[in-house]
Amino acid sequence: MNRVFVKLTLATLSVSASAFASANIVNGDFATGDLTGWSSVGNVGVSSNVAGLITNYASADDVAALLGTTHDALNNVGGVTATIGSAIAQTFTMDKDGSVSFTWAHNSGDYMPFNDFSVVSIDGNLTLLSNVASTGNFGSTGWKTSTFSLSAGTHTIGFGIVNALDGSVDSNLQIAGVQAVPEPMSMVALATGAAALLRRRRK
Repeated sequence: MNRVFVKLTLATLSVSASAFASANIVNGDFATGDLTGWSSVGNVGVSSNVAGLITNYASADDVAALLGTTHDALNNVGGVTATIGSAIAQTFTMDKDGSVSFTWAHNSGDYMPFNDFSVVSIDGNLTLLSNVASTGNFGSTGWKTSTFSLSAGTHTIGFGIVNALDGSVDSNLQIAGVQAVPEPMSMVALATGAAALLRRRRK
């Protein structure tokens, strides 16, 4: 009976700890049906727990500003001149070293050489997610998952998609399941500590 109790307690603690770590990002699963917890520019909406960003709305300067970067940096990561687009961003705190992960899909509504592209920004550092050159004309990546390691502290994550060279023909970026999680060793340490505490209580 005691062994069963210990196993159930450790399982509960592990789940609780994981939920606590994820809770630092507000509405990362977009379950509210809107952008609660997120800042945005351009045309962004939420449907079925997925945020959708469409290219043809805010200036590239405004997109870059929300992502904590510059228009030139957007151009550099995309390898082409960004014109207009949309973005979302949120600042959150991690109590321990760990990572942030999310699922995404880039859907190109344009054709080359109009190389519309999407990015993720971590603390103003841009990473290219995809573009028309990668998907092919009017192509799609399908759903993918990306993970970035983060140290303990305050961070800002943002997502953006922009038109390239022109201001027409929309591409879109879908984002879901944004979550921050602790390093696996943090969970092991928690479980070990809980087991030790339970042993002491039995004595």
